[in-house]
Amino acid sequence: SPAGSGDDWLDSESLVSLPIFALPTCLHPGQTGAVRVFEPRYLTLFRDQQRQRQEAALAAADPNNQPAAERRAPPAPPALRFGHVLAPDAAPPALLEGSVGGLPSVGVYARVTKVDEVQDGTLLVHYEGARRFKLLAVDRDQAPYPVAAVQWYDDDTASRAPQARADVDALERDVFKSLAEVQRLSQRLGPSPSGAASGSGGGGGGGELLPPEVARFAPPPPPPAGGRSTADYLRAAGVPAGEAIAVWQRHGSVYGTPAAPKNSAADPYEHLREKVGKERRQELFSFAAANCLELGLVERLALLLSQDTAARLAYVAAATRPYLSDLAARVAVKGAVGGGGS
Repeated sequence: SPAGSGDDWLDSESLVSLPIFALPTCLHPGQTGAVRVFEPRYLTLFRDQQRQRQEAALAAADPNNQPAAERRAPPAPPALRFGHVLAPDAAPPALLEGSVGGLPSVGVYARVTKVDEVQDGTLLVHYEGARRFKLLAVDRDQAPYPVAAVQWYDDDTASRAPQARADVDALERDVFKSLAEVQRLSQRLGPSPSGAASGSGGGGGGGELLPPEVARFAPPPPPPAGGRSTADYLRAAGVPAGEAIAVWQRHGSVYGTPAAPKNSAADPYEHLREKVGKERRQELFSFAAANCLELGLVERLALLLSQDTAARLAYVAAATRPYLSDLAARVAVKGAVGGGGS
């Protein structure tokens, strides 16, 4: 989680208590979403967290809470959050066989990124999936909304053999290369008539850009023979984030502090990879890549429940090949009739 986000405990391995919000969609880690909240119990869920966050911020800002000699920067107020699970009435019957408290047993921790107050008293809550969890118990008595004890549900990496690790490394590089080629060919076809990107229900038009999560969690380039940076690697692959990284590194941060003045910045994605860790990054990249595909609910649930990074990447690779072949054929036809461009 980002520094100062108030949910650093997300990286801990202890049990977590999480308010649960059942929605008719399947969320993946790294994916964003928004929901209009109007039910009184869920309005209470977010109002409670907003109040707790405000109280924590006021307490941290109070100079009387700490002797002057021991004063430090106040900790970030607790993040607004909830456990995103598929609503039981939208879940396939097989998913409910191992249900906990009537809810599907696997969901995704959702970090709230923005809350819009609507004039009719409802809330528009924007969120991002961060990490999967498994429900252990659900309490419906301590609050109007369900609260669950959860443990994290990550890909199984402890028993991964060295060859399996190498296979994952190769798969993610191949998937990233294929997705970058999809973007390159798609842009040569021009804007999609529908304006929809392949990861958001389109897939038939051109000009799509890869979701930013793909670049955020993309595999680092192989050891460079000519000393190419990550920015060079991404730009060569046709990923717009490559130019953004290059600009960031040339000019540094817009802001400086007395302890850290404005300076030339390091690669922000390399920092993210170091913070997340390779295996977690690979898991998140596999979901980011999967979200480029048009998937039905059953496929999305299967990927959510899988704890095999290699299998998820192999699925994306297999699903991407025919679309990539189709794009290549359409670009060739466009070029043959005189509209191919460079």
